Amino acid sequence: MIWDKLSPIYDATLIAANAAQYDAIAQYIISRLNADDAVLECACGTGNLSVQIAPHCRRLVATDYSEGMIRQTRKKLEGVANVEVEQVDVMHLPFKDGEFDMVVAANVIHLLDDAIGAIRQMLRVTKKGGSVLIPTFVSRRKITAEMTSGMATLAGIRFVHHWDMDSYKEFFRDNGFKATFDTIDGRMPCLIATIVK
Repeated sequence: MIWDKLSPIYDATLIAANAAQYDAIAQYIISRLNADDAVLECACGTGNLSVQIAPHCRRLVATDYSEGMIRQTRKKLEGVANVEVEQVDVMHLPFKDGEFDMVVAANVIHLLDDAIGAIRQMLRVTKKGGSVLIPTFVSRRKITAEMTSGMATLAGIRFVHHWDMDSYKEFFRDNGFKATFDTIDGRMPCLIATIVK
């Protein structure tokens, strides 16, 4: 799996190139947390958001499909009492209905064949009145989105969706999700979709 291969160099390459944006995404999430919240993070990668979120909630369950990514996350969060790190498929979340106050899934739904199904799974495990936050890097224009996904394909990363600023919002609207959007600006903007259950 490409993510297992990328996991040892992920922080030094992809995260380092967008470090300020990742920090801003973390601060955005933290600003919406309560100290007694239970949070599920889907596709946590190497745990870069996880380490920042953990001190601000009661419980954090950091999950990823990739064994390599989970290994990196476990190293970063070793000994943090309120964190569980689990290898989990976002399409089949093994959690109870309404178990979490917040679900976060950063930079993953563009990689999924069934992004709609994944969002429904996230909503299922979210409490009524809770939030699902889905930050995703998008292109400013459609042509740039296609070029970016083409370069990712050369690196072995398969983009299913090629979103720009407008088409990302349309995806949620066209599939019946009532989302609000905030932008974290940078080299590639990050649009954070928030769905309140």
